[in-house]
Amino acid sequence: MGNTINAKLIIKNELDKALDILNFKNTEVSLEKTSFAKFGDYATNAPLVLSKILNKPKEEIAESIISKLNNPLFKASYSSNGFINFSLTDAFLLDISKEIVELGGAFGSADIGKGTKVSVEFVSANPTGPMHIGNARGGPLGDTIATVLAKVGYSVVREYYHNNIGGQIIKLGETVKYYIEQDLGKNPAFPEGGYAGLYIKDYVSNNLNLLKATWENSGSLEELGMVLANTFKDSVLTDCKNMGIVFDKITQESEIVKKEDSKNSILEKFKKENALKASEGAIWFAPSDEFLKDRECVLVKKDGKNTYFLNDIVYHIEKSKKGAKLAIDILGSNHAGHAPRMYGAMQALGLKNFLSIVFYQWVTLIKDGKEVSMSKRKGDFVLASEVLTEVGKDYFRWFFLNKESNTPIKFDLSLAKEKSSRNQVYFVQYACARINSVLNKSRKEGGFEYGVLEQGERDLLQKLIYFPDVVEEVARNYKTNKLCEYALEVAGSFHKFYETCPILENPNESQRINTLKATKVVLEETLRLIGIEAPQKM
Repeated sequence: MGNTINAKLIIKNELDKALDILNFKNTEVSLEKTSFAKFGDYATNAPLVLSKILNKPKEEIAESIISKLNNPLFKASYSSNGFINFSLTDAFLLDISKEIVELGGAFGSADIGKGTKVSVEFVSANPTGPMHIGNARGGPLGDTIATVLAKVGYSVVREYYHNNIGGQIIKLGETVKYYIEQDLGKNPAFPEGGYAGLYIKDYVSNNLNLLKATWENSGSLEELGMVLANTFKDSVLTDCKNMGIVFDKITQESEIVKKEDSKNSILEKFKKENALKASEGAIWFAPSDEFLKDRECVLVKKDGKNTYFLNDIVYHIEKSKKGAKLAIDILGSNHAGHAPRMYGAMQALGLKNFLSIVFYQWVTLIKDGKEVSMSKRKGDFVLASEVLTEVGKDYFRWFFLNKESNTPIKFDLSLAKEKSSRNQVYFVQYACARINSVLNKSRKEGGFEYGVLEQGERDLLQKLIYFPDVVEEVARNYKTNKLCEYALEVAGSFHKFYETCPILENPNESQRINTLKATKVVLEETLRLIGIEAPQKM
């Protein structure tokens, strides 16, 4: 939002002006929030960078830059490590807190995306079974990325892709046929490579009449498998809804395979780019670029059918045709081999920067300090629905978001139920409830008079001003764990403020109540981005 005070932007603009006056404008320097309050609120490495380029002392360069800075909203000082530190004035921090309260949930919004359409595809779970705890991790991850992108001005479409055709679906059909024949009193042999988990038998039993009718009418193993795959899809979408996720668009691979015009256009473009070859009766993606040489992969099998790879390319081209300028795919690390060929295909089609793939690692469940296995009857995986039921949506989402997506995680079921500061969700939500409790007791309304800004309050306000920076960072690098880290920092600073700075019946009550209101806005908006409730009381 154009009218939002962005402290970092104000400092950056002043720094750029100073560098321009000194003819340093095109030099790449950083401006980042500081890790410790003693170093101010923001710091730049400009003296360190320029001293190497100009072969001048860092102190001399720092003095030159500081002499050109003239803004009453902050103070600049040189640090011996080669940085210039910027400290916002107390009055400016309090002005920002007033604006945070006025803007409410709009604080931290931006127009970085300028309405650009973005497709975020996530979950897209294995179609041959219900959602397990492993692929569930992609749900909160994709949903939060989508929410953050929307906050900074992108037009976001949440997509679910259901690959409901192909060899695995036929194999699923063979497994269903096996159980149907058993029910009819026959003695069939279990199909080679069939799905042995007893969860299949359960689903067949629950949908037996529909599956029998499908088999009798079509005699097609693929159609038989598709019926059960659709049942699994419905259960996955129900699990997603229970996670707080609703998709804008659901696409079936069986629809994509009918896009003959797109398919032919893609093959023609590959041919023009010398990225196509015929071998062993099949058509291959075979880019001539040496970097992409190992990306060779079958597009059309010798029986004339599309591979999953070709269908996925068509799917992404369809996204582009419908206005998407960026496609973000959230995939499990077991799909890592799919990424290079998709990047190669997009590059060959002239869409080098169109696709971005975010990978997540798998999950281990821990209870009472030990790894646990749930739903043994369901196969060699743990159902997402079971864990959701046991720990609730908030902890479920938080736990999948509070570590970098490419880091394996251990999901502690016991800790999820613990009402203490060890439980990070409880720690943050308790801060929300505590703020509301104080606000309900206060009689102060409206604005405030500027008073003393003690260290505990200043530290808290410092955390609040970083919110737009954190949102922008996540929008650029998709590291949703930064939101969780930030929520913990704000909650921690609030608890310290609460303990060290008397609020009610204090000469600075109106000011500190405003600080509480600003904290409430920031915490609630951070939790909204994560998809977690901000309770009024606990």
